[in-house]
Amino acid sequence: MFAVWAGRIMGALGVMALGMYLVLYRFVPDAAGVSWVGAFAAVGLAAWVYLDWTALARFFGSRSGWEQLASLALIGVVVAICGLLQHIVEQHPKRWDFTEGRIHSLSERTEEILLNVPDHLEVSVTGFYESDAYDRSASAKRQFFQDFVDAAEALGTPVELKLVDPTLSPVAAERAGIAGNATVIIAARERADPAGTVRSERLVSPDEEQLANALLRIRDRDRRKIYFVTGHGERTSRTTGAHGLSAVTRHLQQLGFDVDLWSSRTEAAVPEDAAVIILAAPEHPLDDREAGLLREWVEQGGSLAVFAEPNLTGEGSSPTGLEGALLSWGLRIREDLVIDERMNVLVGDPTVAIAEQFGYHDVTSDFDKGLVFHTARSVTEENALPDQVTVFELARTTDAVWAETDLTAEAIMFDEHDNDGPLTLVALAELHRPDSDDGGMVLVAGDVDWLSDGMVLEGPNLDFVSRAVGHLARAKDVVKLPQRPETEERLDLSTGEIVLLFLFAVFVIPGGSALTGVILWAWRRSL
Repeated sequence: MFAVWAGRIMGALGVMALGMYLVLYRFVPDAAGVSWVGAFAAVGLAAWVYLDWTALARFFGSRSGWEQLASLALIGVVVAICGLLQHIVEQHPKRWDFTEGRIHSLSERTEEILLNVPDHLEVSVTGFYESDAYDRSASAKRQFFQDFVDAAEALGTPVELKLVDPTLSPVAAERAGIAGNATVIIAARERADPAGTVRSERLVSPDEEQLANALLRIRDRDRRKIYFVTGHGERTSRTTGAHGLSAVTRHLQQLGFDVDLWSSRTEAAVPEDAAVIILAAPEHPLDDREAGLLREWVEQGGSLAVFAEPNLTGEGSSPTGLEGALLSWGLRIREDLVIDERMNVLVGDPTVAIAEQFGYHDVTSDFDKGLVFHTARSVTEENALPDQVTVFELARTTDAVWAETDLTAEAIMFDEHDNDGPLTLVALAELHRPDSDDGGMVLVAGDVDWLSDGMVLEGPNLDFVSRAVGHLARAKDVVKLPQRPETEERLDLSTGEIVLLFLFAVFVIPGGSALTGVILWAWRRSL
């Protein structure tokens, strides 16, 4: 009798282990100990059959046993049908997003990138995210990537997408060199050369825009390059501190650009791979040879960005050395200092100015948020020949803003010598070439502080820079996704509420169904 009960206990444990094994194998096949759970299930069921064979043979030999066997077979058929349907759904996924603003869907640009992967490339996206129910930030990051994977797979993208929990798959995490949470590795290799070089990028806590741009970079061998002019006391991509340009540099790199330095003093020509040259507030002017190099390069179709600064020492603004070239392109940076009396009231500094009027251009399309500048000079169109150049006033102040021309005055007051508003702070000149549709372009701003680490994240400055540099580089594929509309339609649950919901879904509903089945079985036996 002891052997019979031991067999039944082993059978019950074996059934439980079998259920656990099926769940683990389906959802976390890489979890440690899955195979041991399966082995225990097999041993338990085998011990039950061996030790309780007489009772099992008597039960299944009876009419009631055959009915129970038929019921089990029917349940098995239903489970098999459900599994087949799930397999079909996984192979041909489809999602519907009825939320306002489609907050659970990918943007059209991201979908296009995911679908248009070259046939000769194998591209994979692997996200290493820990599943920590007690850390809301980590949980939100993991859920974002899971939603991204689900939406991408629903498109039928050829990109291989995988979500890995580094705590459950430590070997895979160690092999990939994962040291922190929320790390995504995007890799590509040639299909014709599986053992060849792998191009890869590593992102930390990326959003959809960063993932889309990384996918573009990884599939594109020829990366566009932006050079900062150096050698004249300019601010460059390596300038540090509050006046540094590191935030802009990182953002441009995230958009797919390589960023480097170019010494016009020592180099005899503009780099061949340059898409944009940036001259950011030189303390000393470029000499005639350097100015001639840039002028010739622009007139042959190159793109130049010039950011100037007023000289508040009373000695006049520092010349860039390109004043003559700018005049030939219809642009002039005036010797003044922009004053915004409203900002004096709001922040106590009248040299902070807001540009909230925008001209008609692709760069400013649907752009309606004010740019923040500090100690800026105004820019004006001057003697632009329509058949040679078109000048666009991209960003302007209101007429309440004016510019002081006497920087040596003890008191700043508007008079007849000053420049009244509205004032142009950012302008773009597009040159016309009779032999080509791609004429040179020159972006001019009377300020560089608006790009500095201390200000570029204020308001939409970074967005505007992305648009402007993308246009200068003729980088139509640079992704700048529109912001999702904010919505309050969300359900926030505490950890206790999540546990209760889990228990209700996993135990109460199935347990109630099982209890109902037992009651019906006992009632039928009593008839």
